[in-house]
Amino acid sequence: MKHFLPILLLGILPGLAHAWWDEAWSYRVPLILDASTQTGAAIAEDQSNVPVLIRLHAGNFQDFFSLQENLGDLRFIAGDDKTPLDFHVEQFDLANQILLVWVMVPSLKAETNTDKFYLYFGNAKATSAEKPEGIYGLGAAFVVHFNDQAGQLIDAGANKAEVSLQGGEVTPAGIIGKAGEFKSGTRLTIKNTTAAAADSVKGATLSFWIKTANTTAPSKLLSLATATGEMSMTLNGKGLSLERGAQKIAADGAINADQWQHIAVVFKEAAAYVYVDGVAKGQGTIGALELQNGITFGGEFAGQLDEIELANEAKSAAWLQVVSQNQGMKDNLIKPQPSEQLGAGGESGMYEAIIGNLDAMSWCVLAAMGLMALATWVIMIGKTFYMSALTRDNKAFLKEYQKLGIRNPAMLDHDEPGNEDEYQDVAPILQAIFGKHDHFQSSPIYHLFHRGMKEVKSRVGVAAGSQATKNLDHKAVNAIRAALDAQMTREVQKMQGRMTFLTLAVSGGPFLGLLGTVAGVMITFGAIAASGDVNVAAIAPGVAAALVTTVGGLVVAIPAMFGYNILSGQIRESIADMRVFADEYLTKLAEYYGD
Repeated sequence: MKHFLPILLLGILPGLAHAWWDEAWSYRVPLILDASTQTGAAIAEDQSNVPVLIRLHAGNFQDFFSLQENLGDLRFIAGDDKTPLDFHVEQFDLANQILLVWVMVPSLKAETNTDKFYLYFGNAKATSAEKPEGIYGLGAAFVVHFNDQAGQLIDAGANKAEVSLQGGEVTPAGIIGKAGEFKSGTRLTIKNTTAAAADSVKGATLSFWIKTANTTAPSKLLSLATATGEMSMTLNGKGLSLERGAQKIAADGAINADQWQHIAVVFKEAAAYVYVDGVAKGQGTIGALELQNGITFGGEFAGQLDEIELANEAKSAAWLQVVSQNQGMKDNLIKPQPSEQLGAGGESGMYEAIIGNLDAMSWCVLAAMGLMALATWVIMIGKTFYMSALTRDNKAFLKEYQKLGIRNPAMLDHDEPGNEDEYQDVAPILQAIFGKHDHFQSSPIYHLFHRGMKEVKSRVGVAAGSQATKNLDHKAVNAIRAALDAQMTREVQKMQGRMTFLTLAVSGGPFLGLLGTVAGVMITFGAIAASGDVNVAAIAPGVAAALVTTVGGLVVAIPAMFGYNILSGQIRESIADMRVFADEYLTKLAEYYGD
């Protein structure tokens, strides 16, 4: 009884450690929030109600085909494994295995990597729980993702501002899914709503991602009308400036061509602060943001824009750091873990994670190498039995042959009606394993002897029970020598049969494995490039899985290499024995049957 409580606790604790939100969902993915300086986003201040971007692709998520096509089974649950979180799907591409989702995280602790939340999926009966308004709500004047619907850009926020794009197009190669492609004359207009009027106390934050094609020529990036005159932002060389009349805030040396960068302007009372990639680059007095007719992007700008948002509050520097770290090409904040299955203990092993990341190309290569490995092992095992029987029968025959002395060699020959070697003409390996061995059937030396005696008998005539007539002349001896050489060539061909396949496995196996590895790495990096998520957690599973084919190639080649060399050595010894025997045998025949 005294051991009952510890045993009970041991039984309960694993269940507590792997609690499951709802058993109607079969799978979940832990999502680590890494805000630490050493390994993560280096967030200096705690944040609350943060909409974070989740990028899932073939490199960090292997269960795309377990999702419903309409994502009705998608759920996000807080770290307590009880509280559902609001989310909004920006892009889902099943063919290319890309999923971009915004999730409202209630809290983000600074300098820690222990917080997490969960993605649940795998419920065929579930219906959609997506809630875009829970991500932005009324706190966002407008949000433009550029994920156009039926050719029309929309405001993803709750206010539904009017958005129009003239002279430009939407490209799939954005930093977060799709983006707006701008050239000279392209204009994106977001018309004002009553909700877009900034409060001078709460302030406002205008943010977007930019990739400029040219940083040498000055170009106006955006403009907006206010009660005190036009406010504009201009790109000039590697800097940008925010201007209203004579007031100007410059951020010099902050812009790089052909590189995605996060731009944010925080308005607080009469002051404005310019941030690039979460770092303050300029500040000054420029007046409050007072929209009258909305904001216009473009006109002179050439490049791409993505994720334009106007928030009705002045965001902190730490908040902007979270945005730039999470939404950028290298997401240091969100780190997806291997999928967990209900009832499987909550964790996937290292090998399961690697196997789960194998793509179709890798499976095809592994299947081809599996067939190659099977063929090489069948050949090596069969050849081993064959060479063993060959060596045994050679020794047995040579022992009897040595006993002959100067007696008639024909005493060792066996002439039986029908085919004396049932399998010999079909497959010597089958003969070695299943055939008779009562008179040296697997011995190539005996086959030479038998062929020589046939040639002799056809020339001298041997009567049973009587001495042979000795009448072999020089020409007959040469003819017998040619017959022995022909028989030896056929015996060598039998011994070396299918050995070429082993050399193909030795040389071709690693290259076939390398093909699978290169293809797997290409697919992994292609998926990462398409999703924009670059970190070790995203790259490692795909690369590790790709390397499996290289290991498979070596598994095929290494045994084949050892087997080929061992068998080749045995074959060379047998060939040498045949050559020695042929010379001695021909001399004995000439001596016994010669003139």
